[in-house]
Amino acid sequence: MNGFYCFMFLLIMSTCEASRLNMSRRKLKAKKILSSSNRNPLKSIKSPDGDISDCVLTSHQLAFNHPLLKNHTIQLWHPNGRCPKGTVPVRRTKQEDIIKASSGNSFVKKQRKSFSQLPLATKLLNAAAHEHSYATVQGNMYYGTQATINVWNPPVQDPNEFSLSQIWILGGPQSDLNTIEAGWIVYPHLFGDNNTTLFTYWTDPKQNLWWLKYGPEIIVYWPTSLFQYLTDGASWIEWAGEIINDKLNGQHTTTKMGSGRFAKEGYKGASYFRNLQVVDGSNILRPPGVITVIAEQPNCYNILLQNNSDWADYFFYGGRGRNPNCP
Repeated sequence: MNGFYCFMFLLIMSTCEASRLNMSRRKLKAKKILSSSNRNPLKSIKSPDGDISDCVLTSHQLAFNHPLLKNHTIQLWHPNGRCPKGTVPVRRTKQEDIIKASSGNSFVKKQRKSFSQLPLATKLLNAAAHEHSYATVQGNMYYGTQATINVWNPPVQDPNEFSLSQIWILGGPQSDLNTIEAGWIVYPHLFGDNNTTLFTYWTDPKQNLWWLKYGPEIIVYWPTSLFQYLTDGASWIEWAGEIINDKLNGQHTTTKMGSGRFAKEGYKGASYFRNLQVVDGSNILRPPGVITVIAEQPNCYNILLQNNSDWADYFFYGGRGRNPNCP
């Protein structure tokens, strides 16, 4: 029996030593990534939750590492935030952010289960994994969209699953879709926590750019040269809730969509998108027109489209996932 205990002790010590060695290597890799990702800021701002945002020159933001933007002319504007003119706020990457990822390489590469997957591109997806409740408009050219989304923090059953509420701007054939996306998401595996992030996009036809706007404040933009099918506008728009269902133990996930309540519970119960609008060729916000709504798994997550004078076109959506009707 003593030998047994001795063996277990040595095995644990060996495992701990290997773990320490592995952690040291990961820290070294993290430091290398940090040296290339964090730029010299002109100013730094610390948020109440402890994150640090560095004000870096617009030309030094990470987006301009893209080879198509090598000789791009930078458009400057006066930000409404606290960063000086000619700079943009970039959240400072911390060592623990990289260590939270499965490896240093995975931190700088797109994740396998990206939340950029699209409802209408079901042939390109593992349809059993991605489930959506969404509203969509098609048939015209669209140059942006706007909606008010209420924000929730839905529980996610497994770190590899996510729950999001998002706007899609899409163009091109389903075999080669271009998309710009915006909304809020809870994705523990990608972000290392259960927090919720909110963001939204639209376009400026005068400068032929796609803009990212958060509330009243423009944050950053992408030149249309990055896209093959979104250069002259989008061919359809979608507003949606989406989850990943990994079917652990052969059962549907309990990951909630939206607030975790079904659409029939309405205001103060279900999640919603309200005041849906699209931007036309004259850069004017207008009603979307004919809206189609689809719930791919209505017993798990559903959707209800409505209209009134205050919210114009809007819908409630969501659900709690696994239940007696969604085993």
